[in-house]
Amino acid sequence: MKIDLKRTDSAPAAFDLQIDAEDIELETDLARIDGPVLATGTVSNGEDITIVEADVSAPLVIDCSRCLAQTPLKKELSFRTAFVFSEQLSEEQEVELDLNDLELSVAEDDEVDLTDIIREQIILSLPASPLCSENCKGLCEICGGDLNKVNCNCKQEETDPRWAALKDLGK
Repeated sequence: MKIDLKRTDSAPAAFDLQIDAEDIELETDLARIDGPVLATGTVSNGEDITIVEADVSAPLVIDCSRCLAQTPLKKELSFRTAFVFSEQLSEEQEVELDLNDLELSVAEDDEVDLTDIIREQIILSLPASPLCSENCKGLCEICGGDLNKVNCNCKQEETDPRWAALKDLGK
């Protein structure tokens, strides 16, 4: 869905959007969309700015960072972003940013794709180290078995091999 940034009507325009999973590429191997993404929100055009506010619901499948298990995750997020045209900014304004400007995007064209904005917001909301559960045991360092599913009998060395030479000094 394209948003016209030069729209002259100042009344907020509501949208209710369903985006198919194949229409959003997250560009990461750690997560993927697992169903339709639902987004509802408004687009408000002001004199020099366009504001997009939305609530998004995205079914995801993430890979656990400890055991690599594929885990379903229902991501619910809200965002607000504003667009201004590059010709409206002076060079000083482009250099000086404050915290409020983190929600500000510079538009080069007369329209933006709402799907791209939603994809960006989903990527930004992904956890840095996703886990299948808080007490995930991960994988065995020796055999690679999933310690959540198997009771591994591999002999775990308690000492880091780099310190092994110091182990015999006290004897």
